[in-house]
Amino acid sequence: MKILFILPYIPYPLDSGGNQAVFSMVDNLRKTHRVSMLLRGGRQEHVDALKRQWPDVEFFVYRRGGKKQDSWLPMKGRVLSYFAGSFSRKLNRFFYRHWPARRNMDNMLRVRTLNNLRTSDPDYGYCRFVSRISSQGFDLVQTEFGELMDLCYFLPENVIKVFVHHEIGFVRKKNELDLLHQPGFEDIVRYEQEKDREIAMLRRYDHIITLTRTDKEILSGYIPRERISVSPAVVRMGKALAFKESGAEFVFTGGSDHFPNYDGVNWFCECVLPVLRSELGGFKVYVVGNWKKKAVRWISDRYPEVEFTGFVPDLRQFLNGKITIVPIRIGSGMRMKILDAIWSSSPFITTAKGVEGQDFADGQDCIIADNAASFAKAMVRLCGDVSLQKSLTENALHSISRMYDPSAMLKCRLDVYERIASSAGLSGNGNPIA
Repeated sequence: MKILFILPYIPYPLDSGGNQAVFSMVDNLRKTHRVSMLLRGGRQEHVDALKRQWPDVEFFVYRRGGKKQDSWLPMKGRVLSYFAGSFSRKLNRFFYRHWPARRNMDNMLRVRTLNNLRTSDPDYGYCRFVSRISSQGFDLVQTEFGELMDLCYFLPENVIKVFVHHEIGFVRKKNELDLLHQPGFEDIVRYEQEKDREIAMLRRYDHIITLTRTDKEILSGYIPRERISVSPAVVRMGKALAFKESGAEFVFTGGSDHFPNYDGVNWFCECVLPVLRSELGGFKVYVVGNWKKKAVRWISDRYPEVEFTGFVPDLRQFLNGKITIVPIRIGSGMRMKILDAIWSSSPFITTAKGVEGQDFADGQDCIIADNAASFAKAMVRLCGDVSLQKSLTENALHSISRMYDPSAMLKCRLDVYERIASSAGLSGNGNPIA
């Protein structure tokens, strides 16, 4: 089968959960299918490095520029979109940035997410590029990640259109809404409008792939079940590292560009860390990943126990001998940071939302804590109990080996494509069925 993957960014280097998931899947699928990738910009050295690793993959890279209208229309759309919103929302964003008293949890959620639900005009130069490339005789076109969902309007009618949903947008927005102490009427209306918009776009795809059964069950309330398949990412982590005792050192992995990470670290610092200070001394919390300088300064000045490391070349070695924390309150999908922790033999503490969709048991594979006091208590307990650290690590490794066997995950995805192709009248190799 001839497959085109359309991605919003280059899945390389492997410095994020999304990159790892996409890289592993494509790396396996290219061995059995003719694979092409359509990428939206990115650093040329990363594209070149990927081409060297995948000489059998055809790359199409969109670079903004060329005709004047192609570069002018997106800029015009962004400018008009900025001034089109309500003045009150603009004022709220301004005060949040420049008035410390406004930096509370509710305002952060509204400024970073709920205030920005209004959609802007797409980059029509990019959309024309996608339409032209996807019309070049592919059997299946697969779009991934929510920011590219609206490409459903620009893909040709005569190809199978598949969307891989890494995180359900309206689930994430509902999580954010539920965290507000008093959601406003405007917040609720904007959420409902965006939910309807997302469902309408998903219905335009021939098939949807989710990474967890939880996400499939949610979407099945709006889209026929037969058009949704569960297929976790193929992740090849190699042999697990040997267990190493953890002291009072904790790690969170994830960059600030993904808002659930930003919210999780913010909640940890403002709510969990003060409790932890009263019960544990001499602890250190490392945050691994790319973070905006302003956020790093803001947190580091107030919470010196938190150290931002940036990108770590060997994440598994860094996690080994430390305790992983996953204070996630928002989102859906598959948490690659948890899989990284397990294969690094790093015991982890998470919220119920952080482990949602992944069958890890509280007290057996990990510790689940949903409020600040219990999360801090779990951190104190785990760093002082080596036998518990070892038990959680061993049990989690056993569970992950059962749930995420790479060969089984690859077969699952290949079976999904086979079913999609069969329902469209194609054989597995892309030829029409006689």
